[in-house]
Amino acid sequence: MAEKLNFKFRRKEVPKEPKTKWPELIGKDAEEAVTVIDREHPGLKIQIIPDKSFISKIQEPNCVRLFVDARQRVTVLPKTG
Repeated sequence: MAEKLNFKFRRKEVPKEPKTKWPELIGKDAEEAVTVIDREHPGLKIQIIPDKSFISKIQEPNCVRLFVDARQRVTVLPKTG
């Protein structure tokens, strides 16, 4: 009778890429959005900016801009850069 070999394979954990977009935050309160982004991608600079404000076109890879309406609700897709 053949001997049964017992191999155990461990799944190699691949480092997870940090999240760069948060579509689920559109319509959410700005402070709630800040909390979610900070939890999911710590260390990012988060700016809260009123809708239709003039801003620099310079993109910062470690920054997320939250565009908000008068009720402080996120109106534009939050993303890095």
